[in-house]
Amino acid sequence: MTSPHIAGPTLTLADIAAYEEIGQLASPNACRIGLGLADLSSYPDIEAWLARIGSLPHHDSAHEGFSTLKHVVEKKFKKQNLTAAKL
Repeated sequence: MTSPHIAGPTLTLADIAAYEEIGQLASPNACRIGLGLADLSSYPDIEAWLARIGSLPHHDSAHEGFSTLKHVVEKKFKKQNLTAAKL
């Protein structure tokens, strides 16, 4: 990755929008809003970018509702014996 953000050296709306979508796919270990829907471990630059965005000020307060969503998804995965998709 040549820059720390999607559109260049500074955070933009592109980063925020992409983080909300890609972040949910990631495992909870790779992203603070990760739901574990896909295994992104083959993409270390994306995982590093997710970590950078997740460490921004006010991230947790902006994503408080995700803890409930994570619980629902984890329960469904366990009940149906599902695992993350390998990308």
